[in-house]
Amino acid sequence: MIILHGGMKDGWMLLWAERSPDEMRPDGDRDPVGNKHPYCVDAEELVNVLASAASGFRADTGEMVSATAWLPSRGGSPLPSSALVADPPRSRAKPRLMPWSIPAYRVSPADAIPIFQACRGQGMLTAGVGIGVDLDYWNQAVRFGAGLVARQRFLPGIIHDPGGARAAWMPLFIGDDAERLARLSQHMPAAARSLSDPDADEPPDQPAATVLRTFVAVVADRLVRDAIGVPEMAAPRGRRKKLSFDSVHDAWLHGLKSADRAVHGSPEQLGQLRSQVAEWQRPIALTASAPFRVCFRLEEPPEPPDAEPEVAPTQRDGWYLRYLLQSHDDRSLLLPASAVWKTRGQRVPGLDRDGFNPREFLLASLGQASGLCSGVTDSLQQKRPAGRKLDAAAAYQFLTRESIALEEAGYGIILPAWWTRRGTKIKPTVRANVKSPRMQGGSGVSLATTLELNLEVALGDEVMTAR
Repeated sequence: MIILHGGMKDGWMLLWAERSPDEMRPDGDRDPVGNKHPYCVDAEELVNVLASAASGFRADTGEMVSATAWLPSRGGSPLPSSALVADPPRSRAKPRLMPWSIPAYRVSPADAIPIFQACRGQGMLTAGVGIGVDLDYWNQAVRFGAGLVARQRFLPGIIHDPGGARAAWMPLFIGDDAERLARLSQHMPAAARSLSDPDADEPPDQPAATVLRTFVAVVADRLVRDAIGVPEMAAPRGRRKKLSFDSVHDAWLHGLKSADRAVHGSPEQLGQLRSQVAEWQRPIALTASAPFRVCFRLEEPPEPPDAEPEVAPTQRDGWYLRYLLQSHDDRSLLLPASAVWKTRGQRVPGLDRDGFNPREFLLASLGQASGLCSGVTDSLQQKRPAGRKLDAAAAYQFLTRESIALEEAGYGIILPAWWTRRGTKIKPTVRANVKSPRMQGGSGVSLATTLELNLEVALGDEVMTAR
């Protein structure tokens, strides 16, 4: 039985596999040599497994490399990922992380998409080839990236790295997508980011959210290019003809629509292009990179005093649309917008995040929301907008129309429980109280005098008056 694994390292996907020692080839190592993983599949067989496991996977898109897998170990041996591989070591010592040398197939996450798609959450790729929890996790991440592309949650951008400037389609994590990203990163198996260079002295410590963002960005870029019909590069690497363009902007646009993503130009031209693209992306990028999102809570008019039980809702103080900041990592964390406008130098718990400007973010988000909600537009006339009073008509419009548009745009929405039907289960009911008078002899008895019917409308146990 072979179990296929995958881990991210430096933006690359490293595929490797382990198998039962009883099924290893006669010339294979049954015992670890040095720090070699005792169950790992050798390079030659690994390539054959990958080529036969998924249709559409090209074995010439990557290369074999040596890597180190930091795995929980006990008794001088790594713990097998499955009982189908081997039984756990008999040692009772506490497991600890140890480095194990493995052969791995290094490939771009985009080129490994056929492998991920072949997983389909079935647990098996093909007969005798199972899927590790780490590889199944990357299959879920591919589906997440495909969902972003299908809903057009991406923008054209430019990336600068040691290899130069590259045109790229960049995914956007806004609203519920940011929550999904945070939730998915929290469930990342440790094995999915346990690979390092062969000479590394310590296990990798890159945050799961950073690893996942990198993976989804590469996958989304490939899916967008496939959708617009980007052809494959005909010339091998190192022999590609360098094209010339009238401007660096033309080179960037060409890189977005071709397999050659490189954008060539002088440092000054590339710096200017990067600034222009960043300024163009700023309204959306500010929201996508923020650890919070703006949330709108519609608050009902306050209850009347006990002395005035008959006061109608329209005669009370008006409705109020309150602005809040809601954390992507913890949706239960709600901070009022009024906390943002506190005096400078006063630290607000929960808002002091590195690189996050809450005032700029709040104003930019409210400015974008103003096109979807008239109440927000009016509140921007205030110096420090924290909410907006609404009359009954405006509150009804927010409930029926504006809240839906805001939620689709990625804003948080909190409505009264009776409107969302997620709160109280009490519903209006109709009661019929029937009274029948004592029967008496004589004439003049009719149906009206025989039965007296009284209809009442009640909410729970409370009978409602006509008013």
